[in-house]
Amino acid sequence: MWIGRDGRVDGGAQAVASLLLETGRGWAVVGTLLRLPPIRWLAVLAYVVISRNRHRLPGGTPACRLHPPQP
Repeated sequence: MWIGRDGRVDGGAQAVASLLLETGRGWAVVGTLLRLPPIRWLAVLAYVVISRNRHRLPGGTPACRLHPPQP
């Protein structure tokens, strides 16, 4: 979740876009692109895939799972 200086609340891929916009410089260009269709749609899809598999990424731990495995 991202809460901007203006109080705007974003989540998921749009939170990443807002973060990049706030950093300025070249990252603001990437943030702007992430807000435009069809790149926005692809960003949302990528965010969902990454968030569901973050426990498998380097540095990920079982605590990163959204749904802990049941015994």
